[in-house]
Amino acid sequence: MEDIQMGVIRAMKKRLLLLIIAVLAVVVFAGCGGRKTDTNGDITGDVETLLHALLTCPNDELYDSEGTYISLDDSEVGSTEEDLERDKNAWKEAIGGCFAEDRFDTFYGQWERTAFLGEAYIQGDSIELNDIKIEDGDDLVKTIKASITVSNNGGTASSEILTTWIITFDGNDKIQKVELKDDGGYL
Repeated sequence: MEDIQMGVIRAMKKRLLLLIIAVLAVVVFAGCGGRKTDTNGDITGDVETLLHALLTCPNDELYDSEGTYISLDDSEVGSTEEDLERDKNAWKEAIGGCFAEDRFDTFYGQWERTAFLGEAYIQGDSIELNDIKIEDGDDLVKTIKASITVSNNGGTASSEILTTWIITFDGNDKIQKVELKDDGGYL
């Protein structure tokens, strides 16, 4: 009788051990497979470089607070063209390599390029880029959240603002299109 009881206890211990192993396996596999993963889930250097250029202020290399004076006088047209070319070259040097072939010129004409830089200049603010995260997307289109801290001219007040960008990529992880979806109330 004692041998039967010992056999039953051993069988129960084996079943309990198998049950514990099965539960652990389910937890491990559910944790690994339950979340949608993006093979390009990391923020690329190109995205970080782009958003840093667009959102960090002051940025005298990329935003001339004086603007470019466009003269109607034919004698001054050459210097105006030189100023415009100098501005475009500065942007191309800073972020041109982030873009797919022939896409930088399209971006250069967009308002998003200087929206935050211009507003910060007008308001006398400084802006610091804090964090960049992918909110949603796939290999070709990503919704990206960029957190910035805006400090007023005297530095006495600051606020954190969350901006949302939609960035489209080509098949080689180069940027094709940049769209500001939400300015977080700053502009």
